[in-house]
Amino acid sequence: MIALASVVVGPPIAVFADQRADIAAAESRVSKQERNLTRLQGERARWDDPTFIAAEARKRLYFVMPGETLYLTVGEKPEEKPLPEILPEITEVTPDWMDDLLVSVWDAAQ
Repeated sequence: MIALASVVVGPPIAVFADQRADIAAAESRVSKQERNLTRLQGERARWDDPTFIAAEARKRLYFVMPGETLYLTVGEKPEEKPLPEILPEITEVTPDWMDDLLVSVWDAAQ
């Protein structure tokens, strides 16, 4: 009787569990899309502000208002941002040529 009950009840329970997992995945995708939609709506609202548009035009396109003078410096160093850590620091000295090669490539890239 128990074997018959497990054969009869087992597959519907498995189908139910699969459907619940699909529903949870769909709900996760919907919540992610809703967060993205909220972010995009906020960005669109910023572009409705004339002050924001003027600031972006000044920054991106170097626009100036009538009567203003724009000065651009040539050869100015950009802000130095720390490079992402791609290679771990080598703390031990080994005669391994691969480590020397990677350090050499890294130094050349900088």
